[in-house]
Amino acid sequence: MTNISEGKVHQLTTEGYSFDIGEYIRQAFSIFQKAPGLFIAYAILSGLISLSAQLVPLLGTIAAILVSYPILVGYYLAGHELSRGREVQLSTFFGGFEYFGNLAAVYLIQFLAVLAVMIPFVLSLGVSAYLGAEFGGEIIAPAIGIPIMLAMLIPLIYLSVSWIYAPLFVVFNNMGFWDAMEASRKIVHKRWWMVFAFLLALGLIMFGGAIALLIGLLVAYPVAMVAVYISFADITELNTASPEADIVDHLVG
Repeated sequence: MTNISEGKVHQLTTEGYSFDIGEYIRQAFSIFQKAPGLFIAYAILSGLISLSAQLVPLLGTIAAILVSYPILVGYYLAGHELSRGREVQLSTFFGGFEYFGNLAAVYLIQFLAVLAVMIPFVLSLGVSAYLGAEFGGEIIAPAIGIPIMLAMLIPLIYLSVSWIYAPLFVVFNNMGFWDAMEASRKIVHKRWWMVFAFLLALGLIMFGGAIALLIGLLVAYPVAMVAVYISFADITELNTASPEADIVDHLVG
């Protein structure tokens, strides 16, 4: 895949970049319309794969987690090919499994970050319940647990948004999982609020699809994922950058 030049990376991390939410969503709908049947078929198949993974005895949850990002990347790969005027097949969507190791590592780190938030909250609930039972008073879980959880949610939300492009750096820049996460964090940090607003807009699109008897979600979800790819390609100039350039040293060095 293609890398972006060090000069461009320096510009992104120091001067920032333009970010056009409306244009990314418009282009995503346009790309979806080039192969709607394949996108919908993949949405159904990937959903069945995720469901099947959860049915694996003892390891179902872990299996579902491990395949989540390789499945997600399928939309990015198809969007990439279609944006360059190439034809895609259903097999194109499954190309994310070629990067299984690093993608699974990215997801696991994010999953552990969520656990790091939940553990103090659950412990605070237990402590407050014990104190209430021991001293005969009311359970004070909300007074203890909610402030702790809110305090932990702030960095979690920041990192979740900042890591949005980590899978794309793995696939399109051949980065290891940690380098990809750091690259994404540093670039997103320059326009964090715009990226956050972008993800909120995509969430609203998917919510609209979900309430349309869930059928609309077969369109809304692929469109949202392609929009993420388009924003990444625009920021990094993925389709115009020099293939010899190396992004890793400048971003994560």
